Amino acid sequence: MTLITYNPVQINEEIEIKLPYSKSISNRALILCFLTDKNYKSIQISDADDSKLLVEKLNLIEKNIGSDTFVEININNAGTAMRFLTSLLSITPGKWILTGDERMQQRPIGELVDALISLGASIKYLKEEGFPPLKIEGRVLEGGEVDIVAFKSSQFITSLLLIAPFLKNGLKIKLVGNITSYPYILLTINLLRNIGVNVYIFENEITIYNNPFQPKKIKSEIDWSSAGYWYEIVAFSSNVSIKLIGLRKNDYQGDAILSKIFENFGVHTEFVTDGIILRKTKEICKKFDFDFTNYPDIAQTIAVTCLGLGITARLYGLESLKIKETDRFHALCNELIKINGSIKIEDESSFSILPSEIIIKDNIKTYNDHRMIMSFAPLAILTGKIGFDNINHVSKSYPNFWLDTEKIGIQIED
Repeated sequence: MTLITYNPVQINEEIEIKLPYSKSISNRALILCFLTDKNYKSIQISDADDSKLLVEKLNLIEKNIGSDTFVEININNAGTAMRFLTSLLSITPGKWILTGDERMQQRPIGELVDALISLGASIKYLKEEGFPPLKIEGRVLEGGEVDIVAFKSSQFITSLLLIAPFLKNGLKIKLVGNITSYPYILLTINLLRNIGVNVYIFENEITIYNNPFQPKKIKSEIDWSSAGYWYEIVAFSSNVSIKLIGLRKNDYQGDAILSKIFENFGVHTEFVTDGIILRKTKEICKKFDFDFTNYPDIAQTIAVTCLGLGITARLYGLESLKIKETDRFHALCNELIKINGSIKIEDESSFSILPSEIIIKDNIKTYNDHRMIMSFAPLAILTGKIGFDNINHVSKSYPNFWLDTEKIGIQIED
């Protein structure tokens, strides 16, 4: 067990924080670099574990292109790496075994595999159908048209979009059903357009033609999802001003919606030349309803914030949380109850929070999930201390989280 404590420090000026680069953008950029000039050094890569791992595996793939024997690519529990490499390896000459840790082998990938097989890919399941590990024999794919269910994971769609410009006949993707995490799909489309790829969207269809283009340098962005923990910290603090360097109003990331959401929680965002400044206000809403269909990565942050501030809240559109690094839907509800949260689960995609006094009844179980750790840690500001079973997985997306939170008095005591 690790104890997190809060000892307020005297702050007379703005605290400046440099958040990591977005691993969402980094990982997309790495795939595109591999498919064009393989120049990974031409982009600013996130220092998150997932991005470092992807660089390592792309180097391994490059060294084994055309191999006559099967090469194992183990991506542990990196979701984007599993989804993106499934498509990449399908068009990369060679024989590949794409696998991951125990949790990754429980995360579905059937819809993506079915779509690729319909395009001519050679993919077989080595264990349970619909789940990793996968046996892939890379080959030339002609492209064409494909239907894919859109309500499970936007990463399936992004995976197809990233290889589409390199298919002989391009690709037309028809999105079936309600679309989850649509801002992440738009993020991919914007990155493709920025490097010269023509992408056309009409209703529920996305079309990319195989047209010659000259790849341009991909610009990275500071990670908005990581900013959410600082919004939460300011919401729980009495008087603190935080400057997050590098965030911009016109960033492509959907989680930039945090600047609007946290106005409800007494945090004002000022956009300045070199970032944003977060300041506490006195206006806090009494009731908050929100659909997280497009913003699943900030659901834990918002839920803990609402409980911490005593706000009546209804959170819905949480279907995709169940196939993340852990089953985040049930993990979140279980741990909110441990801090005396009054939680009412309505169905498998929504729950309500009623105001209740924050009382730490037990240590927080993190399920080896970086977002569980970082979303619950700011509660130390309200309680003085909070125990965790594990705090070591923040490096998956925000390696300097604990160093940065020391600046406002959140400390680790083993």
